[in-house]
Order: sequence, then structure tokens, then C-alpha cells
Amino acid sequence: MSRIVGFVVAIMLTACSGGDAPQSSKGSSAKARKDDPKLTHSWKMAAEHSPMSEGDLGGTVDGLAQALFDQGMPNLSHQAAKACKDAGKLGTTGSVALRFSVDDSGKVGKVSGDPSGDAATCMADAFAKEAAGIEKLPAGDALLRIKFHPAK
Repeated sequence: MSRIVGFVVAIMLTACSGGDAPQSSKGSSAKARKDDPKLTHSWKMAAEHSPMSEGDLGGTVDGLAQALFDQGMPNLSHQAAKACKDAGKLGTTGSVALRFSVDDSGKVGKVSGDPSGDAATCMADAFAKEAAGIEKLPAGDALLRIKFHPAK
């Protein structure tokens, strides 16, 4: 538990200080869609803590993005990004958009990644695994956009 608290504190400090500004990254990036929900929650992570530089979250119904954020979205997205980096799947991908629904039982359903490719597939699968324990969310659709630090 103290490890999670420490990680959350590191995230909050990074977000408050502005973190490391991500450099431009060559490679594929997520594209916005006309029907995407408005992104209402954002956070940043320093390169020494995570392969992701920024996260943005939104939902189609009131309270969904906040409920996801309260259930640990920054940590869940970090864990998914770390798993995909460790698996060698991120490559030079600049960003990934994860689109998913929350069903009437309050659980995260199928997760799809954009743009198509190894990074988005890995992120969708890893995020679905991380989010499997989340419950009691408002039903609706959500968008999680993750930007990555440049590959070294």
C-alpha cells in the first residue's frame, strides 16, 4: 500500500511541477474522432517514473471520467504503459487512444486502441487487464489518450 501511495505522490508532484516536457516523437500517434468525449482530466509523468508523459481522460456521461480518475486511472495507465514498454511494443509510437465502454454492471468492457499496431494492441490488452478490478462506474463510453516519452 505504501508503494502505491508513494507512486501517487510522485505523480501528483510531477503534475504540479509540470513534469518533464515531452519532446516530439517520430512515429504513429492517435487521431481524434468526431464522436470522442471531451477530455476533462489530465496528468503528467516524468520520464524517470514512467514511459508515458501525459494522460488525458474523458467520458460521455457525467461523473464517468471522475469515477475512473478516483479509481486510480493515472496508476492503471502507467502500469499498462510500463508493461508494453517492457514487452518492447511501444517502439516510436507518440501516443495511443484507448476507447472503451462501461457496461450497466459498472465494469470496463472491451478496450480498443488507436492507431492500429503493436503499441495500441498491447496498451488495450494491458489496460483491460489493469482495469478488470474496477467496479461501480457509471455506464457510458470513455476515452483515454496516452502520450509517451520519446524512445531512447
